[in-house]
Amino acid sequence: TGFSVESMQNIPETFKLILITLMFIGGCAFSTSGGIKVYRFLLLFKSIRIVIKEKLGMDREEDIKEVLISLLTISLSAVIVFISALIFTLYNNSFVDSLFQCVSAYSTVGLSLNLNFSATLKSLLIILMILGRVEIFTFLVAISRYRQKEVKI
Repeated sequence: TGFSVESMQNIPETFKLILITLMFIGGCAFSTSGGIKVYRFLLLFKSIRIVIKEKLGMDREEDIKEVLISLLTISLSAVIVFISALIFTLYNNSFVDSLFQCVSAYSTVGLSLNLNFSATLKSLLIILMILGRVEIFTFLVAISRYRQKEVKI
């Protein structure tokens, strides 16, 4: 909800990095939280074990597809948040603080730092909030021109 007792500006950098990690992972599947979701994070670790154990040979096609979608979602999320944090640093903000602000927006946590905000940065945070809440693929499908052909019976 964004409630905090102490200003986030006063916490140490290491604690900010721990919060960044937890915020990026986000909440559980089907929750109203943003982030990559705990389910995708667990699938990533499950896939690492499977790859090591069976040398890329999973039993079912659905498992491969689900793991690849999770891996792609995590990768795209990390890239988008990282690029957004770099844009924040162009406005004279430190990288850790910029990353904290962008991950907080992406995960719809509500924690905020007192950074230099311009209209551009506020717009970027709005986009990050939408992407984090709706998820990247849902957003891409919504804005794409791709339409399935109707099947007549």
